[in-house]
Amino acid sequence: MAEDYAGAIDIEVGSYDELEEEMNRKLAPGWYTVKVDAMPEVKYSKNNEPYLAWRLSTVGNSDDADNGFVIYNNTMLAGKGKPMFVRFVEAFDQRWEGTSVTSEFLEGFIDAEARAEIVIIAAGDFPEKNEVKRFAKAE
Repeated sequence: MAEDYAGAIDIEVGSYDELEEEMNRKLAPGWYTVKVDAMPEVKYSKNNEPYLAWRLSTVGNSDDADNGFVIYNNTMLAGKGKPMFVRFVEAFDQRWEGTSVTSEFLEGFIDAEARAEIVIIAAGDFPEKNEVKRFAKAE
């Protein structure tokens, strides 16, 4: 019940219309500079295979409206998706030693930049969204 709650909440989030517009905003398909915002989160697929969930943001693009756009990208660490992880690593100009990916290695990605080809995809019954098609080294 509401009267059981000990504190009051009053957080400015913007109007519903502003948030809806921001949620539905998409980048036009094309190549953009992106950077890694933070350490990736380790997650597991339904088949219990590990993958990294990355948070990227657009930066340094000629149209300022295209900067600060957040895109999420996953890279598999097992199975058929491993080559995509290697291409991701190469695009961000990173390389690991040995056979394990470590926290220390992943920290090296923070603020690293690459180029990403962004496309718009339809996701079943969900609204269209931006997705990274491929990565290349930053210019």
